[in-house]
Amino acid sequence: MGEPDTPKRVPFWRQRHGSRAPIANRLAKRLSGLGFELTLDERSLRRGSTIEGTLRVTRRRGQPRAIEVGLICTESYDIETTSTIDDRTERRRTTKRAKAYEKWLPLDEVQDVHAVSLAIPENSPYTYHGKALSFDWQVRAVRRSALRPDVAEHWEVTVLP
Repeated sequence: MGEPDTPKRVPFWRQRHGSRAPIANRLAKRLSGLGFELTLDERSLRRGSTIEGTLRVTRRRGQPRAIEVGLICTESYDIETTSTIDDRTERRRTTKRAKAYEKWLPLDEVQDVHAVSLAIPENSPYTYHGKALSFDWQVRAVRRSALRPDVAEHWEVTVLP
């Protein structure tokens, strides 16, 4: 009889942060856009190899700003915490995150095109997703600004053993 209920689309920022998402972050992405494009030659590489790519500045506003491109490995690990309340012991498993590797390449906005080269260390962890331990790699590009929120984008990379 009636139309079936269609799922309501909820913006990503609201799913993640609810209605309390920082206004500055929403405006930064909506108004200023990225202003740069990063193209990676390969997204799956072995330890000890080099990630090659090209960063193009597509839009400028006002003074030239610094752009940084970084290679980041994030380790996610679970820890078990125990708490006792009123003779009742409760165990909880929580996930913590730490940077296992981080290397940044500073660039300037004066040039339109930059060659990007980021080396993956030979003794670094490889991409792994386990139940209690994980390693994720990403290339991240950030446009720094003094008076506005930084604008950033990331690209997942797979590091093979």
